[in-house]
Amino acid sequence: MDIYAFGEWCEGRALEYFEDRGWVFLDRRVNFREGEIDLIFICDSGLRFVEVKGRRGRRFGSVVESLTTQKLRRLKRAEFLWRQGLRDFRPGEWWFCGVTVARDESCVFDVFRIEM
Repeated sequence: MDIYAFGEWCEGRALEYFEDRGWVFLDRRVNFREGEIDLIFICDSGLRFVEVKGRRGRRFGSVVESLTTQKLRRLKRAEFLWRQGLRDFRPGEWWFCGVTVARDESCVFDVFRIEM
């Protein structure tokens, strides 16, 4: 599986993870020049934007290490553009979902709210 397909696969697992917890899927892979929003859900009458990062095992560090200040700025900019385009200004928050995949394709999820 190439890196693009692996990313899509991890996003699919994350989508299932959040839907199993009652989040309602709204959109996926929203691309702007400034950044990409991996998943968008509605939950508790607000929006939840999710950054998904996948890794094959923990050999190269934690998935959390990918959250740099520059990355967070790009996510906020993408959110702003998405909201402007749809005129959707419901309350919202950002979440991170790290998907660590074992050789047998079982997944460990590291999920937390991102303070921005």
